[in-house]
Amino acid sequence: MTTLCCTHSYNIPKNDEDRLKKLYRFDILDTPHEMVYDRIAKLAADIFGTPASLISFVDQNRVWYKSNTSKIPNRETSRQDSLCSLAILNDGPTVYQDTFLIPELDSHPLVHRDIGIRFYVAAPIRTFEGYNIGAICVVDYIPRNVTEIQITMLETLASIVVDQLEQRLAEKNNHIILDDLMEKTIHNLKSPLSAIKSLSEEIPRTIDDNESVIEMAVMISEASRSLITGLNELKEISKIENGNIEIHLQPVNLEEILTKVMVNFEKTAWNKGQTITLAMNTNNEIKADRLRVKEIFEHLLSNAIKYSYPNSHIRINVVEHLNKVRVEFCDEGQGLIESDKAKLFTKFAKLSSYPTARETSTGLGLSIVKMLVDLHQGKVWAESDGRDKGSKFTVEFPVRVRLGK
Repeated sequence: MTTLCCTHSYNIPKNDEDRLKKLYRFDILDTPHEMVYDRIAKLAADIFGTPASLISFVDQNRVWYKSNTSKIPNRETSRQDSLCSLAILNDGPTVYQDTFLIPELDSHPLVHRDIGIRFYVAAPIRTFEGYNIGAICVVDYIPRNVTEIQITMLETLASIVVDQLEQRLAEKNNHIILDDLMEKTIHNLKSPLSAIKSLSEEIPRTIDDNESVIEMAVMISEASRSLITGLNELKEISKIENGNIEIHLQPVNLEEILTKVMVNFEKTAWNKGQTITLAMNTNNEIKADRLRVKEIFEHLLSNAIKYSYPNSHIRINVVEHLNKVRVEFCDEGQGLIESDKAKLFTKFAKLSSYPTARETSTGLGLSIVKMLVDLHQGKVWAESDGRDKGSKFTVEFPVRVRLGK
């Protein structure tokens, strides 16, 4: 039988600084629940027949739970008050068959309360380099006996958790390598395209009497601009999908952002005889990433201009609904049929509608909108009464957004 381990809760491993560096490399803290970890935790509880189990990671001043089936209400607790902070001090398993018999736990807050932990067994989550970054543990509210087979199985589950972390890290590194490769490729393509675009725009300024040459120059410029836009969108969507994009929350004045976006698209709309109006029905600010919100609005307004008929009106309405702010882009364009609605926000979507002035579309803009809105814990959807009855694209933001680390 494994010997009881009783270590003072305020002890810190000598290698704690290096241990924390390894923990942070995995980038697992403050991530959402994942089914694989919940299943591992449930299996641990089933092996011991306990009502609760946890997969924890010990941060500098806290213990954070990746999976938690116990009666502990929060996803983290202070390090000095956690039994898991004891488990990482040992190379082997930590076993408390009855916590009331452990003198060092006489005043422990998780042990001595109305429904305190009486039984605790943990196996350290030990990295390949030998750092104990957390623990997988089972708990009960009555004393229990354990067997060597149960402890061995718990240690096996801890090693599976490490395998999951290493696989996750490897996948992330692969994504970074692919992102770097794409970044270099796009950079190498954009440079000559930008040069072609600039030269094509110079031709009309130097040639006055050859309309065909001028027309060709305009076509070259438009094609180059379209390619550059497509490359930028491809790069953006790759970063979002691979989790290599950060959201920096700050107060955002929607009227200010929307006004700037309208100014940026003023010439494009004017060329099609279109008018754009903004109606602000709330002064409520949202907490969001200013640049990403601007990007969302640019995609939606660009989409409205492209698919609306010449000499039509585009309305942008900002309203408040159930402590959320909605921004509506309403157009008088070709509208949407049911088959369009099902694939609107997917990559490279092919819709039944076409840009009304032969503008180009990569099919990525709305999928980028959806991903950026999701990062803000918001919603985006489209409504239309059918063909040639216009459409309304709505983005809904919570007034307050709380993001993980």
